[in-house]
Amino acid sequence: MQIDDLTPQVLAVEENHQLRRLIRVNLEADGLRVCEAQSHDECLRVMEAEKCNLLLVSLDVADQEAARIVHEVRRREGWALPVLLITRETPSSSLLREIAPAGHLRKPFDAAALTACVRDLLSGRACGDQAKRFCI
Repeated sequence: MQIDDLTPQVLAVEENHQLRRLIRVNLEADGLRVCEAQSHDECLRVMEAEKCNLLLVSLDVADQEAARIVHEVRRREGWALPVLLITRETPSSSLLREIAPAGHLRKPFDAAALTACVRDLLSGRACGDQAKRFCI
């Protein structure tokens, strides 16, 4: 599969370098473009420079940091994109209402679940069997 400027791009926001790399490798193997950020500020810099189609945010970035990232991205005109939330534990209902992700994956997850969920969200569908969709 050839990757070009028309290929969807995912922005992965994750503090852990190894997990960011794992996400990148698996999504690129599935034919997607991936850019990375490890913080709120880096996420915004990447969003300014790149056209992203999906925002993948790890809640391990810290609850408030993750919420801040999502709010800032949604506040910017032209940055409407689905959010896939990745967490170790089930997030609180108040945080889910605040972030309103299009999809959710719990760690640990396998590569097939990640790529299936990302593909589903990029196609405007709910995540597959391995992920839960939150409609809030």
